[in-house]
Amino acid sequence: MMVKVPPSFNFHPWRSLSLFKLKIKTMPITKIPIVHKFGIISHSQRLELQERLLKQSYLQSVESQKVLQTSRNPLEVTEEFVYQYNNAKTLDEREKYEATAHKMLERSKRRSGLRLNGLGQYVNLPMAWTELAQLAQCKGKIQE
Repeated sequence: MMVKVPPSFNFHPWRSLSLFKLKIKTMPITKIPIVHKFGIISHSQRLELQERLLKQSYLQSVESQKVLQTSRNPLEVTEEFVYQYNNAKTLDEREKYEATAHKMLERSKRRSGLRLNGLGQYVNLPMAWTELAQLAQCKGKIQE
């Protein structure tokens, strides 16, 4: 004997749950922090790896500091330059420092705006006066 099922009732296993209107709850996902990034390694290997990474980061920081130190303008007036200028022993050294000091003097004149009545993008009076005060400490023609 065969039972006839009405056409509105289509039995499918994946649709059968929707007939009962069950709500399926999912488990919450908890993330566990990764402690060992390089997998399971022995204690001595981990110490070697940490030491190597520490050396590498130190060398990178030293290299970045070297790059910053070399970017100084050679015509910037410093106390070190004034000391070297005043303590030059030979005539060649004196002439070399005097030529550099003359370039520095011209640069600070331009920065102070003497030629263009204080107008221009490059005019910076506080910096110019500071450079001129340091150059005034040089003995010889530059001081005059």
